[in-house]
Amino acid sequence: MSFDWSKYFVLAEVLIKAQGKERLAEEYRRSAISRGYYFVFHLTKAKVESDGFRVPIESAHSFLINTLDSEYGEDGITYAEWLKSFRKERTHADYFPVPEFLSQDKVSALLFQMRRVTSNELNKLVRMS
Repeated sequence: MSFDWSKYFVLAEVLIKAQGKERLAEEYRRSAISRGYYFVFHLTKAKVESDGFRVPIESAHSFLINTLDSEYGEDGITYAEWLKSFRKERTHADYFPVPEFLSQDKVSALLFQMRRVTSNELNKLVRMS
């Protein structure tokens, strides 16, 4: 049985809503961004693999972005930009000590955008070649 990657998004929502104690707030928001990104990443990976591509483990993130850019027309280029943006946010959340970009409102808006893009845009992707 395979893992249900949408549970990562559920966890991201739980984290952002459950952060009651101030001392935990930043950790919750950082984790919410990370889990939200991996929700988008794995749904995108599944879509690309269902279209016949083999996504390499070592360079999976770059492979997805490049494949979307080159094989899925204008919708793919747009989706690749979203994926790059979400990856950048995840990288900041995981590696950089810049808490000012981590307001609860910003993280909530980012999660909303992640959900909207995967719900509305992922299904529009059609492999061109």
